[in-house]
Amino acid sequence: MIAVLVLASPLQADPSPADLVVIVHPNNQNRVPRLADYFLKKERFWNGDKPIIVFNAPPDSASRVLFDRVVLDLTPEASARYWIDQRIRSGEAPPKEVVEPALIVRLVSKLEGAIAYVPATTVLTGVRVAARIRDGRLISP
Repeated sequence: MIAVLVLASPLQADPSPADLVVIVHPNNQNRVPRLADYFLKKERFWNGDKPIIVFNAPPDSASRVLFDRVVLDLTPEASARYWIDQRIRSGEAPPKEVVEPALIVRLVSKLEGAIAYVPATTVLTGVRVAARIRDGRLISP
């Protein structure tokens, strides 16, 4: 009989999330003054005509936690409660969740009404940076 000894390394906390960039389709030249309203689906159209298509990171991701805290002023628990309440009261579903930042970039580059956020280290091809989250603050691009 052979015994195998596995040395476990101590668990490390997730590193602090990277800075984020808020991205839109390059044809979308709208400013994003009501960023929270877009992600909470309170504002549904760009300048009243083109539907806003919102993509979110999964609730347990560092990017989502940072975005919700800085832009929406919500904890993960408060964000979950908000969407449960919205579904009950209005039937409104939360934004679509996409795990891979590269896929988010591709979706936003193809859909003119799309808006999303990704880590600032993500390769950004075919999108426009509309805002940044740096050092826990929302700033212009």
